Amino acid sequence: MVEASKQTQTQAVQSKTDFLELLPQVRPALHRYCTRLAGSVFDGEDLTQLVLEKALFKLSENLPIDNLQGWLFRIAHNALIDNYRAAKSRPEGHLLDKEQEEISSRPAALDDLDWLMSLPPLQRSVLVLSNGFGYSAKQSAEILHTTEASIKSALNRAREHLKQYQPTKTVGDLNEDDCKRLRLYSELFNDRKFDALLELTIDEIKLDMVAKAQLAGRKDIEFYFGNYDSLTTWHVEPGIVDGKPAVLVFEPAISVKKPQYIILLEFEADALKRIQDFRYARYVMDSAKWQSVATN
Repeated sequence: MVEASKQTQTQAVQSKTDFLELLPQVRPALHRYCTRLAGSVFDGEDLTQLVLEKALFKLSENLPIDNLQGWLFRIAHNALIDNYRAAKSRPEGHLLDKEQEEISSRPAALDDLDWLMSLPPLQRSVLVLSNGFGYSAKQSAEILHTTEASIKSALNRAREHLKQYQPTKTVGDLNEDDCKRLRLYSELFNDRKFDALLELTIDEIKLDMVAKAQLAGRKDIEFYFGNYDSLTTWHVEPGIVDGKPAVLVFEPAISVKKPQYIILLEFEADALKRIQDFRYARYVMDSAKWQSVATN
């Protein structure tokens, strides 16, 4: 796992106004944490949004908050525990243990996030807090509401597992249908044929401008395409991001080698039903594994 610089975020929150003002500062770190808990930048963003929904609901009963980042990390960890227990309680829940055993026995075939997914929730959270954010055992215990001894034990077990781990840079392949849809979307987008793109959408299409706004319907999508039509600083390429088909957005003035952000597309047959645009959440690229897809 790539280590991040030590975080000393201790922003105090006295009100909902404080929370909303500080949120843009802590959201990138929250996403990095959630990504490592959930296993991909997309699942990490879903978890981030769930955490923020829970945080807003819990905010009034928890004020004042001495350490906003730590508080949000605790909510994310608890959500991970809830999901893990729910999965274990289902009839097929025993498959989780079998899957983890299989993952642990095949370290050479995994990337770092896959390896993290093989760890139980506490070990996963503790390792991320320690290696990813530089928290001490005492700080981690305060965040996760447990003891230092429990933190140290979980960290030791996780690190023992790490000794057997060998990373891989493999991202994955797309099927023929995904490639066809991505190439068509990218070609029309680059040619600014937004009317043609609009015709590919379902009437109830949903748009998530991550960390900015959520919209729905063709009128909103037409406005969205119009905004891109007014810009001249980008071009897009079909690609794979954390194993999913996605559009890579390049801004050559910044870099011609690395995309600045991504757009995730969901289709219903060949009709576009959801766009998840990360233009306002570029921090996602800090954790994403991506590759371009050949266009011919």
